[in-house]
Amino acid sequence: GQSEISITSSLVGLASELPAPLRKAAEAPLPLRYQTTLAPESLQAGQSARDTLRLELGSVLQAQYVRDLSGDAPRVLRGGIGINEPAPTPATGVHANATLATLPVDAWEAVSGRLFNGAGPGGGGAAGAEVSGYLPAQIALRAQSLQSGARQFNRVVVGASQGEGVWRANVEAEQFGGYVEYRPARPGATQAAGRVYARLARLSLPKSDADQVRSEER
Repeated sequence: GQSEISITSSLVGLASELPAPLRKAAEAPLPLRYQTTLAPESLQAGQSARDTLRLELGSVLQAQYVRDLSGDAPRVLRGGIGINEPAPTPATGVHANATLATLPVDAWEAVSGRLFNGAGPGGGGAAGAEVSGYLPAQIALRAQSLQSGARQFNRVVVGASQGEGVWRANVEAEQFGGYVEYRPARPGATQAAGRVYARLARLSLPKSDADQVRSEER
């Protein structure tokens, strides 16, 4: 038969070196709740067993997934992730909503590469396919500050979706607005960083950045 799991913890004594908003000192509490609940109707004869997995980290993170348990490993049918937001409940796929004070892109890209190398959408292998089911294919993001390389962008609003390993997004910020496409680096590629392509409707650069762009064009 299928089992249900419920785990709670204050996480006091456990530190996190993840970037904001998941960085945490060991002495700071961050209530954790992990719970799986079986769908009673799915346990009837002739039905595929299903459950709902819920994960909460204080008020920072909420995640909820409906999963099919009929195979060797759970398979995500749909789900939602909320960061400083309630987790969305899409009819299909996995969506994420996030509202952040600051988003350090480079730091999170490095973490993602270590944790999910080959496990993103389109990643190879059975383990990669299992992990990728929990990752969002559509993201709605608001950030007061987004830091990428030496540049900082303010009041950023992003609507992004993923398909065939490529992220496509409409982005609005104080400094620019338009369409952005991000192609992550392939596992094993000599170039570790992904590539960004943009078609911008507007762009406002500080004089120092504008001078740098002109010097690179020469």
